[in-house]
Amino acid sequence: MILVSVSAVSQSKFNFNLRSGLSVPLLDYSADNLEKGCFTMPGFVVSPGFSYQLNQQFDIELQSGIYFHPVDVSSLGASKVANDPFLEDLFIRSESYRLIRVAGGGNYSVYNGRYFEVAFSALAGILWSKTPYQLYKPKYFGTGPPYYEITSARDMSFVYAVGLQTAWRLNNCLILTLGADFMQANASYKFSTGSGIRTDNRMISTLNVSTGIKVAVF
Repeated sequence: MILVSVSAVSQSKFNFNLRSGLSVPLLDYSADNLEKGCFTMPGFVVSPGFSYQLNQQFDIELQSGIYFHPVDVSSLGASKVANDPFLEDLFIRSESYRLIRVAGGGNYSVYNGRYFEVAFSALAGILWSKTPYQLYKPKYFGTGPPYYEITSARDMSFVYAVGLQTAWRLNNCLILTLGADFMQANASYKFSTGSGIRTDNRMISTLNVSTGIKVAVF
């Protein structure tokens, strides 16, 4: 779901930005692969931030983002059954993957007309990520445990994002925005197993499309 909110403000170089929209997992992050994939599906993002306009072509920005990506439990269960000859069926309940991004960077305007602007953006910062808690209820051909669980793991990693932003100036006080960016980070998750600590390395890649507003602060 893509949301837009509007509010009247006074003209200013220092602005509060609020965006929300669709976040689509890509590459390994969305892959149906037990070795490197995460079986994620499209989710949503909410992204507040602040920006300061240095001149007509360049502004700097501090932006955060909260991302939720549900897990395709049907594909995950089918892959695990196909990979285990003793497993007849598998029921899975799973939370979503949760990401929090805090990043800074800039926007460079390639077109800046009276009412319309197009700018390239580049950000870098930190990504906090959390894998989902999952409950498994297997059905074996023979005997086996009635259920087992996989607890959540957390990671903090470097993240970067590049994108294209457009803006419409409705008047001197209000700007509506529409943009898209590609985000990527490499995360490492540690899990406790019966044989010790297991580390799962996962590449997190998303395409984010969002709409929003830019509101003057002072």
